[in-house]
Amino acid sequence: MADAFQTMMLRQLVSDLRNLDAVIDGRTRHARMLTSANKSFDPRNLLEIANKLDREAEGFLQLLTALQGRAEVMRRGVSSRPPAQITMGKFTQSAGGEYAEIAALCGRLQRDIPKLHVRASRLREAASKAINLPTRMPDPLSHAPIIEIIDTAVSIVEALVDFREMCSSGRLRQWFNS
Repeated sequence: MADAFQTMMLRQLVSDLRNLDAVIDGRTRHARMLTSANKSFDPRNLLEIANKLDREAEGFLQLLTALQGRAEVMRRGVSSRPPAQITMGKFTQSAGGEYAEIAALCGRLQRDIPKLHVRASRLREAASKAINLPTRMPDPLSHAPIIEIIDTAVSIVEALVDFREMCSSGRLRQWFNS
């Protein structure tokens, strides 16, 4: 029973490592695509994405370390002795395949996480260059106070036009007399 539970835990650990590998690969490809197409995006957003990718890479490294620790604890808990009794049709499963896959996945992830850091820093450099371009035009929404002043001036002019129409039509006298 303990062997079946341990086998299930090993398979879950392998599944977690595969999922982490897929996520890291996706983030790395995403950073590479954003770096190559940085002229199509707002550099401030790219800078924010690069910072998020860096923080995620740090989190992935911590998760990998925890998963490696869990694998080591499980490996040490497995008995290296052969079963006490070997009979026809009964055998104990070997966990060697899972441990080899865990070692391979951990090695690959230890190489891929620094690659994600490199891609994030390249994206950050491209975004910083784009932000500092002298030909970069400011964002129109960043001038919100000017837009508010113009809207207020337009509202005042519209109110004056309405007031003038009321005065010329005699409706203002009617309104005061009522």
